[in-house]
Formats: sequence, C-alpha cells, structure tokens
Amino acid sequence: MATEAPTPQTLTSWEDAFHHPIPTTRRLETQLRADVAANQEKVRAIVGSVVPRPLPPSRPRNMFTNSKAWSSTTGISHHGG
Repeated sequence: MATEAPTPQTLTSWEDAFHHPIPTTRRLETQLRADVAANQEKVRAIVGSVVPRPLPPSRPRNMFTNSKAWSSTTGISHHGG
C-alpha cells in the first residue's frame, strides 16, 4: 500500500513531519516557508507597511565568548591577572 506524500495541511503536529524521509521533510519546510512569505505579503497589503518584518532567529551565545564568563568558570583571566 503506497502512502501519499504529506502536505502541511495533512500534518497534525510538527512531530509528524519527522516520521518521513529527510527529502520529504525538506519539501514540507520549503512549502511552509513559501506559505509564510505569501501570507506576510498579504498582511502587508492589507495593513500597509506598519507591520515590522520579523528578525532572523538568533544563535545561542557561547558562554566562552564573554571573557568574564570565561574567567568565572575557569579562574583564568585574559588580562594577565
């Protein structure tokens, strides 16, 4: 019995997407991103340019990029002290 490829409308939760092969999951992601972009443009057309564009997702900061965090966790100072 062949199973049909899922669509964003047939998924009941985000976990459902990961029960399929990676190429299928990537196609779902591409379709969802295109849908989001289209919907954002529809909203902008309705309300104008008042709606701010969302910021891109930020990366988690590495605690060792902050010299104070490094010093407090290792006892080693970058300033020779």
